[in-house]
Amino acid sequence: MFAPNGQLYTASVNKLCFGTDGSSFAPDHYNCLKKTIDFYEHLYETLRVPAEIRERINRGNALTLIGSSA
Repeated sequence: MFAPNGQLYTASVNKLCFGTDGSSFAPDHYNCLKKTIDFYEHLYETLRVPAEIRERINRGNALTLIGSSA
């Protein structure tokens, strides 16, 4: 995800998709999902990922893969 100069390589990061274990959505597993989302948010902040790329990672790339425009 980083170019040789240590800077974020957005062309690479732009291809990521948010992912989590499906059991995170089971009853009483909200805290697990919350921790996963918090992890991603911390990662985005640490790497200074721009908002438009965050949206692609969180939603847009997966929708593109399944052929949806929703």
